[in-house]
Amino acid sequence: MTLTRLFLFFLTLLLLPTGCTVGGEKELLQMARVNPEAVRLLAVTHDGKTLPVKDAEKIGRIMHQINLSSPVLGAAGSRIGPGKEEDYSIEMFNAAGNMQARFIYNSEKQLIFYTSGKKKYPPYRNEALAESLSRLFAINRYRAVVSESELPGYFELKGWFDKNKFYGMRGEQLVVWDMESGASETFINDAWSASLSPDQTKAAYNNRQGLSILDFKTLASNSASGPVRSKAARAAVTPVPAVWSPDSRKLLYAVEHEWYADFYVYDLAAGNSDPFPFKNRENFLSKPVAWLKNGDILFIVSSSQSRDGKKEYTGSGYRSDLMLAGQDGVFRRLTEMDDFHYVEFAGLTGEEDGALVIIRNRDNTVRKAALAGLPGGRLEELPGDAPVASAGISPDGRFIVLTFSGPGPRGYQMTILDRELGEEIFHFENKVYTPDKNFIWHPSGKKFLFQDKNPENNPPAVLRQVLIIPD
Repeated sequence: MTLTRLFLFFLTLLLLPTGCTVGGEKELLQMARVNPEAVRLLAVTHDGKTLPVKDAEKIGRIMHQINLSSPVLGAAGSRIGPGKEEDYSIEMFNAAGNMQARFIYNSEKQLIFYTSGKKKYPPYRNEALAESLSRLFAINRYRAVVSESELPGYFELKGWFDKNKFYGMRGEQLVVWDMESGASETFINDAWSASLSPDQTKAAYNNRQGLSILDFKTLASNSASGPVRSKAARAAVTPVPAVWSPDSRKLLYAVEHEWYADFYVYDLAAGNSDPFPFKNRENFLSKPVAWLKNGDILFIVSSSQSRDGKKEYTGSGYRSDLMLAGQDGVFRRLTEMDDFHYVEFAGLTGEEDGALVIIRNRDNTVRKAALAGLPGGRLEELPGDAPVASAGISPDGRFIVLTFSGPGPRGYQMTILDRELGEEIFHFENKVYTPDKNFIWHPSGKKFLFQDKNPENNPPAVLRQVLIIPD
């Protein structure tokens, strides 16, 4: 059976209600065999008026997404009248304009009953179909626009602070910058790296004195840990802030050694740290990337041993995988990479049901973006063959931004995908700059910023703001 026939077979099964007769099945099979080139989208209401084009297109997309139609079918939508403006219908036509199927639904977009061709069926309710129709009918279309702004000199954008304010690093200074007024305020003059708490009231930073927590309200800094002596290096190592707990009450930090790191959880209220163990996994080039609301911590963990048992210390390990770790230190593998294939973390959906990752090979000739389902870890590769340079995902998980290097020796291309509609809503090209991998999303999921950098620093870096607006 060919793929086309298989598709039409399943399509027919989906369209048939319970108790459908053989005659109805034949009608639907005949409808599914219409010449694709002869199909047209009809948009005619019962009172003879033409349905607005955008509404007709929207209905067509809905029909396609819930697998009620295929490219070989036409569709139209109308309000049933007169006097029953709370009821609507979606109708499917063949190329000759003959109605083949009709779906009646109420003002809440819930399916009431179904008819097919000349054969009418009694009221029939498909709960799964009604739920899909209700959800998909409410989907709005979006487009994106990009604007350009100047950045303060030598300012490295790190994240959203509040409203129009952002935090970042300027050399070893922790700075908050107001995009609207252009004013900037320096909070710390001696910080090697910094991480803002989820409630935006504190920042963890490190320097030669160790790891400290800054309170933005009181402007007081409290020490979380001093330098830790490394057995491997036989010298003091400064702890590095890693990830905050969602309630901003705890911080996971790392004491990095040559091939591994010791991890600790600092409790801000208690003022002490407890070791975070690796109970069932080798701690090799491990990196925590997100602390989930359920208490689990998402890690990328590398392996020093190949699949065939070889073991040696290599720069990136033999492979890396995405793993979930409980507070007890028990790790669960979410991906199963082959040797010399690695996972890079690119973002988390707001519902925390998926993580955006980039899967690459050793020499970066293959770089594919994918969504890893949580907690199951099932990988869903995104379409496209070009190597992905960087990726990001909106807090609500609806929009994914991807960048690709080129097409020339410098520059890049950017694409924004709408996951709900399964389509590209934005394409942007730049022939001079290279994009930063850090996409700063607004909590609304409708705006993000990123920093463009010129390898020759002339002109200097610029800030680009992308607004996702209704179409």
